[in-house]
This record gives sequence, structure tokens and C-alpha cells, in this order.
Amino acid sequence: MNNRITVFRLTIVVIIIQFFWIRSDDSFDSMIPFLSELESADTVAGNMFLLMYSYLPFTFFLLCFSGSMRELIMGYGLLLTVRGQSRSRLLGTLMLKSFITFSCITAVMGVIYTIGSAEWWMSIAWQKQLQALLLYNITVITMIQLQYLLELYMESHYANGAVILFGLISLFATGIISAVENSKMVMLNLFLFPNLAFAKKNGVLGLGEITFSVSLLTLLIIYFVLTLLILQSFRRKDII
Repeated sequence: MNNRITVFRLTIVVIIIQFFWIRSDDSFDSMIPFLSELESADTVAGNMFLLMYSYLPFTFFLLCFSGSMRELIMGYGLLLTVRGQSRSRLLGTLMLKSFITFSCITAVMGVIYTIGSAEWWMSIAWQKQLQALLLYNITVITMIQLQYLLELYMESHYANGAVILFGLISLFATGIISAVENSKMVMLNLFLFPNLAFAKKNGVLGLGEITFSVSLLTLLIIYFVLTLLILQSFRRKDII
């Protein structure tokens, strides 16, 4: 518990560091820049620079929830099942807590960037801001769901590392692949769903073929499939 509290505190610190980094860089020129400014740069170095800005908090987001599934199947889950709680209820409670917790983190980020907005940041309609925040939130929660699934089959730190690496590869791959057909790029962005956290890739601010509705539907389908896989695996898993 103490370790998890420490990680949450570090997450807030990293969010604040990212805010000051972005605010000091005038190349970020739109409201809510932490989720709107990830675009393909012209060079590998440029892409790495953008990834440093954009992806840094993701590592800590995932760390906040790392081990939660392992704790359920190898810890307090046994006591609760003995007391008569169903596995479906245990799993639903874990997922609901994750959703509420990260939604609060997203809200805190939105407040920080709104209160501390720079004068050169271009205004974005509040409806667009809410859509961008929603997709950012659902994308990270879907990544957490993927981490939970992997924790049913491997140690927590391996699952955490695998999801962090998947997110990094997803953003980097679409950042450096610019010579493919547009239709293929659309499918690549949807398949590598961590890209859908960012408003210039998920259709909220972008002008491509991907729309907000397509991004939202894609994320919900992936989340639903992961949830079914977790439920099936969890039911077969021994709680010890």
C-alpha cells in the first residue's frame, strides 16, 4: 500500500514536470497540449523529443495499477471468495476502482492545464476538450486493462514493462512511418491503440480519416474484448 501511495505521489510530480516542460516550449500552441500536440516529426530525433513530452506520464500511470490483479488472485481475493463474494464481483470492483481512479487523474491534469494555460495557446471549444480528455482517459484505462490481462499469466513487473513498451513502440512506429498509404496509416493507428490518446491522431483535432466516433468505438471494442478475456481467464485461475 505504501509503495502504491509513493507511485501516485510520483505520478503527480511527473504530471507537474511535464506541464512546466510543455509550458516553457512555445512549439506547443493549443489548449490541453499534453494530449493534443503529438504529431509526426520530420526526424527520428524530433519524434523522440515529442515522445519524451507526451509519453512520460504513461509509465507512471501504468505503475499506479501494476500488481493490482496479482494482489487479487494471490492475496485478498482468497479471503473475499471464502466470504462468498463472486469472482465476477471481485473483478468488476477492481475495474471500477481503476476507472474512477484514473478518471480523477485525468480530471486533475485537465484542471492543471486549464488554470495554468499560456497566453499563446490557441483556444479549443470546450466540447472538443471534453472529447479529447475522454479518449485520453479511455485509452489509458484500456492499457491498464491489457496490463491486468497479462498479470494473469506473468509477474507484475513483466506485464507492466510489456504494456509500457507496447505503448512506446505504438507511438514511435506511427511517428516514423510516413510513407505508407493513408488507409494503411489509419489501420495502423487503430491497431496500435495507444495513439488514440492524442487528439491529433484520434480525430478530435486531426483532419484525417479517423474520427472521434471511430476512435471511441475502437477503444470500446478493445476494452470489451480485453474484459471478456480477463473474465474467462480469471474464472479459470486459482486464487491462492
